Amino acid sequence: MISIDAVSVDWMALLIGLVSGAVMSAVFFAGLAYGMRRALKAAHPVSVLILSAALRMVLLLGAGWIVVAWGGVWAFAGFALAFVILRFLAIRLDLFTPGSGATS
Repeated sequence: MISIDAVSVDWMALLIGLVSGAVMSAVFFAGLAYGMRRALKAAHPVSVLILSAALRMVLLLGAGWIVVAWGGVWAFAGFALAFVILRFLAIRLDLFTPGSGATS
């Protein structure tokens, strides 16, 4: 059994993880939107999607690795929490304008 006194939160590391996770998540989802737009216009959309996915994953995981190496487990928790929150917001917000060809 873990007592409450045994857990010490590093608030600065958590904040750094949240901020860096939010920035990298915004870059990730902006890259996803850009890659999808490019793929829809491309003659070979699969290659565009694969390249886009690989670049986005390398950037996100690389930044996550640096944050964890620098800030530890609390920075990782903040980074992951920011990604989940931004993912939820990206899904819930309807960012497409009417007539853009996107369906909800």
